[in-house]
Amino acid sequence: MSDNTNVTPANDSAVIHKISFCVYQAILEIQQQQPEFLKEKYRTIPWHDTRHRSTLRVKLEAGISNTQDQELLIRKVQKFLEILLIPNYFELPHFSNLISKLCPVIQQLAESNPIVCENTAQANEPLSSPIAEKSNQFSNGIAILLLDAENLQINANTEKFLEGICNYPIQIKIAFANWRNMGKQDVEFHNRGYELIHVPAAKDSADVKMATVGSSIFVHYPTAREVLVCSSDGVLTHLCNTLQTHGLNVYQIRQQGNIINILNTQTHQTQTHYLEPIRVIPSLEDFVNQLKVLIQSEQKRTNNHWIRLSQISSLFQETSQISISQVVSHHLPGKRARDIFIDNPAIFSIHQVSDKSEIYINLFDASSIDVRDINHSYKQSELRLASKTLAEVSLDSEDQAPLSSLKKAGLEEADSAKTNINLAINKINSKQELEQVIIKVIESTKADFPGGKIPISKLGSMLKTVSGESANSITKKLKLGSNLTKFLKSCTSFTIENSGSNAQVILSQSSLCEIKSSNELERYLFNILKSLVAKSPQNKIPLEILGSEFHKQYGKPVSAIIKELKLGDNLVKFIQSCSTFKIEKKGKGYQITIAVS
Repeated sequence: MSDNTNVTPANDSAVIHKISFCVYQAILEIQQQQPEFLKEKYRTIPWHDTRHRSTLRVKLEAGISNTQDQELLIRKVQKFLEILLIPNYFELPHFSNLISKLCPVIQQLAESNPIVCENTAQANEPLSSPIAEKSNQFSNGIAILLLDAENLQINANTEKFLEGICNYPIQIKIAFANWRNMGKQDVEFHNRGYELIHVPAAKDSADVKMATVGSSIFVHYPTAREVLVCSSDGVLTHLCNTLQTHGLNVYQIRQQGNIINILNTQTHQTQTHYLEPIRVIPSLEDFVNQLKVLIQSEQKRTNNHWIRLSQISSLFQETSQISISQVVSHHLPGKRARDIFIDNPAIFSIHQVSDKSEIYINLFDASSIDVRDINHSYKQSELRLASKTLAEVSLDSEDQAPLSSLKKAGLEEADSAKTNINLAINKINSKQELEQVIIKVIESTKADFPGGKIPISKLGSMLKTVSGESANSITKKLKLGSNLTKFLKSCTSFTIENSGSNAQVILSQSSLCEIKSSNELERYLFNILKSLVAKSPQNKIPLEILGSEFHKQYGKPVSAIIKELKLGDNLVKFIQSCSTFKIEKKGKGYQITIAVS
């Protein structure tokens, strides 16, 4: 029998499963709380997914199976982690904590091994590891956390992250604020072990008191080795310098939006902590597939084919940690959550009794659906929008039901809408009436095309959609020419640009409708910006170019329209008021791009 006292039953399935589960949990926690520790190509992998979880654990278990030496087993785990994590991770207490969790599992199983139990004294010896030695430092000193609670909020997760960065345990936590103005936060901080110091309600009172207390912290706590100065104000730089001169390692913690930055003043290394997990936005095709699977699952669970949109949204948010609206706005700026279903009629069926009622979603036969139909569906979405808009304009008679009251379920909506629209189009019996109908079509859809320039082929398709008759047939029936292009050229209301298959039509200056609301203006600016940004390598353009292009396309300065509609003093303020845009000052000017949620 071997005398190797380090032999462990590592090939035992219980050992393997416990170790792989512990490592998997660590990877999942890192992705949720400190994704920057993962190598870039592994940050967006959905580790919570069953398939990825299984793959990770199987590969780890295969790598450590048949390993009998305890220290070799730990080294193999580290080598596996080195594939997924950046080198800096292994220099932090996070790795030490993980090894500390694994050691008792390995030790316990080692003690249950008959081979090891022949030498009880050696079996009870703690595992030796360079990382484990670091934990012995904890008994030699402490870390102190000073918090300006008025301008920086530290929740329990952030506090846990800071504890992992420190080389010493955080045993003293002091928060400074005017607690009368902090609601019930004093109770929360007290329950988390903070000492609360009250300051007067004046500017920088918390900073001044924090600097006063902090400058003598080493006198009151001689075992202090590290101090975490948590404040977004720069006035505490002097405190940090003072503490450093007395041999303390100082961490400067500041917050910028959703990000906490931690600067180690001794090593000058900066680490980042996200207050919320980084959202992974799926591709459009993956997104639609996720919705299909989710709806199918809910249909089986409820034994009901029609699922409420609100229920689908709630389930998607719960499973993906991101909302349907956020994914839609990322891929399709300006679209709403419901549009992903409306614009894919080959995949989803929609039912809504009225505008104010709940929307219900159903699936067509999933076996016959190809996700590649998405692209085709989106090409048709703008056409359907034009049809709906024209129908609402045409059906304004009191004895006709509005289009929005029709049931929106599959082809029933299209057939009903088409029937009602024909009532309006069939009344055309002159050149003037046809011209007015075309003007209405262009006015209702031009904001969806850069510069309001609509391809004549698309205009013809829209006329056929709303009338059931081709544009050329209408012009021939009214003896207005042999085709739509010739008719448009004969009208002073329209201007034709380009020729052949690239021909476009735009309303002439005399026919341009005036922008009557802030929403219309925002929509026009958005479509111009979308076209300009697509040509810019930086995905942003100077604001003055947007204003110049608007003037060029619509024949009127945007500032004049803003003043007419009383939307503010200038274009900058109007842009800042719109959630669609993101604007930032650069030098003496401004840069603008499309906002992404």
